[in-house]
Amino acid sequence: MKNRLQLLILFTLCIPPLGAVTPVSNHNKVIYEVNVRNFSPQGNFNGVTSGLPHLKELGVDILWLMPIHPIGEQNRVGVKGSPYAVKDYLAVNPDYGTAGDLKNLIAAAHNNGMEVWLDWVANHTAWDHVWTAANIDYYASSGGTRPYSPMGWNDVIQLDFNNRNMRTAMINALKYWVREFDIDGFRCDYATGPPVAFWNEVCAAVNTQKKVSWLAEGDNADYLSAFDCDYAWAFNDRLNSFGSGDNVSALVNACEELINNNRYAGKSRMIYLTNHDLNADHGTEFARYGANVYPLTVLLFTIYGTPLIYNGQEVGADKSMGLFETNPVPWTPVNTGMNSLIKKMIALKRTQPALEDGANRGAYRKYNTNNPQVYAYSRTKGKNEVLVMLNFSNSNVSFNFTGDAPAGVYTNYLESGTATFATQTAVSIPAKGYKVFVTEQTGVPPAPPEEGLTIRWRQASGTKNWENMHIYNYVNDADAECGPWPGRQVFKNADGWYSYRFTGTPGNIIWNNGDGGSGNQVDGPYGEEVADCFEITLTNFYPVSCPPPFTALQKTECRFALYPNPAVSSVFIDSPEPFRSISVKDMGGRLVLKDNVANRKQIDIHRLAPGCYIVEAQFTDTSVRRAKLLKKI
Repeated sequence: MKNRLQLLILFTLCIPPLGAVTPVSNHNKVIYEVNVRNFSPQGNFNGVTSGLPHLKELGVDILWLMPIHPIGEQNRVGVKGSPYAVKDYLAVNPDYGTAGDLKNLIAAAHNNGMEVWLDWVANHTAWDHVWTAANIDYYASSGGTRPYSPMGWNDVIQLDFNNRNMRTAMINALKYWVREFDIDGFRCDYATGPPVAFWNEVCAAVNTQKKVSWLAEGDNADYLSAFDCDYAWAFNDRLNSFGSGDNVSALVNACEELINNNRYAGKSRMIYLTNHDLNADHGTEFARYGANVYPLTVLLFTIYGTPLIYNGQEVGADKSMGLFETNPVPWTPVNTGMNSLIKKMIALKRTQPALEDGANRGAYRKYNTNNPQVYAYSRTKGKNEVLVMLNFSNSNVSFNFTGDAPAGVYTNYLESGTATFATQTAVSIPAKGYKVFVTEQTGVPPAPPEEGLTIRWRQASGTKNWENMHIYNYVNDADAECGPWPGRQVFKNADGWYSYRFTGTPGNIIWNNGDGGSGNQVDGPYGEEVADCFEITLTNFYPVSCPPPFTALQKTECRFALYPNPAVSSVFIDSPEPFRSISVKDMGGRLVLKDNVANRKQIDIHRLAPGCYIVEAQFTDTSVRRAKLLKKI
């Protein structure tokens, strides 16, 4: 997008709005695992598509979709069956929708800056997979029995990796999803079941179609000749042991063994507190870690590797959802403490070079303290340092550093202000609490808003039959929010309503049919009215009652928009209300420019140095509103 380069260049001068934040490298990304069956009330691809604004606001970079293929019926487990018992590698589960629905989801995810990875089950298939009818030789035999179930998994049968035709068919199936659906990567189930030679061949062949990412469910470093990343399985086992025992020394040893494993020096590893297997078989993260789940969430994003969030973890969904039935995520009530923490830690992970994973990961250092229940460490890369302090005690603690203390001036990321440390400095942390600091040279990423701004609408009966609906944000940095004209495609929810959740400040909304023309459109609400529900007719829009459970949407206060933003020499002000004066302040609060001419629509900023400023408008009703302005080089 046209403003991204300037935003990145000026990162150390100004923190961009949340919607404009992108990972500082390909090694600062966050994965979100989606169980399509349970993610939404619809339980299908369209339900995931409708949830993309939420995932974008959360800061997700990669969507890992659990298997999307039809599920075998022979020897099925449970009513719905395991999604890992695949019946056809070249089809989609009809319960989830159509191939077109999946393509729409992928296109929408790409428009939101997210990759989409498919879960691929290469070791085995369902008993009634389409291959069994004509290609039973694709399957292995055991004791003269062909096919047979491996590992006691009675709903699946083992493939034969010595069969050349099977390997070719598997490669062609993987290429199909990359070629026809523009898939960006594969999470490979039970990756250490097939031989590594198979994966070397498969990955190399598929990458000729498009270079995609490969995540192995396994922790055998031999497989990294094919894969980009694998599970830190043994580390997670030790996390679970810690959750039931509170042995901080053992946790520190586990972290340092993970970090110091030289076989992974050039690769990344995925780390997690929960996933579909753990949630189904061992309970929720709250059941396994208790109150330690909060400091461990901070550790997840700062200690090492690529972090994973699973299906509702971000709202503190304390529910074991199973794999063989429909068990929707309980999106309410929201655990606001966990939700806020995860949003802020994702923003930290994505913006701090010290938190890179892979070959260029930031260096790790442990700081010694006089309290055995405190784990203090830092990650450092260049001038950027992220300093973390975790208290695993059931009580508030006050501790001192022993030996060397962290040196320099740090910004308190989760709270406010700055701090310096010395061995005589007492540091206080609440029970099961945490503190995170960053060096001032890099700056603090934005704290994600607790609430976004949502608009909902429907087409009036008999007056509009647009097959596709697009929403375009006319005033507010369209590149960062809804994209260039005709804007963002939005899909109808099961109840017949459309919805879009803004991450930035919206301006004048234009609904249209997406054909790129200017004739088929309706001008929508402006600024303070957008958190509401509307009905779209041929020529106008009308406020209407919101559908349950959205009957009490919060109205927003009057807003004003700055454009262009970023700007070079002048910036225009657009507001539905008159104002008395405009002031421009630097990030330290010092006045650098003031214009007392009432209701002037343009500010001359050519004399300002490049950087970030706060524009403050005083309205005729004496209210004051503020907006960030980025002055470009």
